[in-house]
Amino acid sequence: MLRQAARKLAPSLSRRPWRPLLAVSHLSTSSPARGEYEFIISEKRGEGGCVGLVTLNRRKALNALCDGLMSELREALATFDSDPGVGAMVLTGSEKAFAAGADIAEMQPLTFQSCYSQQFLGNWDAISRITKPVIAAVNGYALGGGCEVAMVCDIIYAGEKAQFGQPEIALGTLPGGGGTQRLIRAIGKSRAMEMIVTGERMSAQEALSLGLISKVFPTESSSTQPYSSRAYISSSPRSLWQCARRRSMPQNSCLSMKD
Repeated sequence: MLRQAARKLAPSLSRRPWRPLLAVSHLSTSSPARGEYEFIISEKRGEGGCVGLVTLNRRKALNALCDGLMSELREALATFDSDPGVGAMVLTGSEKAFAAGADIAEMQPLTFQSCYSQQFLGNWDAISRITKPVIAAVNGYALGGGCEVAMVCDIIYAGEKAQFGQPEIALGTLPGGGGTQRLIRAIGKSRAMEMIVTGERMSAQEALSLGLISKVFPTESSSTQPYSSRAYISSSPRSLWQCARRRSMPQNSCLSMKD
């Protein structure tokens, strides 16, 4: 259900300027054009391939965000961003985990100096500069870097069992991918600081009540199960969408390591 909801909204954001919006009912039935990646699955879905779908695909590692995955995610989103036939993107993971955090084994030997000099978060900055709408469809864990990636997206939909959090404090560190800034902007200073300094997780229901996410859906029993209600949204020129995004969603502004 969650993926169907995100996929139904995405085509409405990809419509041509001032084109009347119609109900979308065939998004999941069109033939996908798959990209060849190791850690993600990249597909074009919808009528005419108007929606770019990216699925994080390190299931055994709960979609831990290794450098290879982040590089592929950056490339896939940039490809869709430059494709005139794609108007919006959906980013999702598995039912168990959207992304459970960074790849700790990969990060363990790194020092602050090496991270800074090698622009360790360069892929994160690039993702935040995507100009087309990106919808996160979150099931299961969205922790640490996973929560930060979701917050880079413009709209977040969540399954009822989704969990959000910034548990970096348990590893003796702090969120490094914009979590300290975006979480505070999304839900307010007090609750965000509590989560950051305690590592406490947030349920999908609480995330909805605080405005971190847009909607909560029942966890889908099948990825092909049709979503019962139709998604409608007023269409608008893409230039106005981008202007509104910059002005009304400051959490999507680029936050470099220096910030």
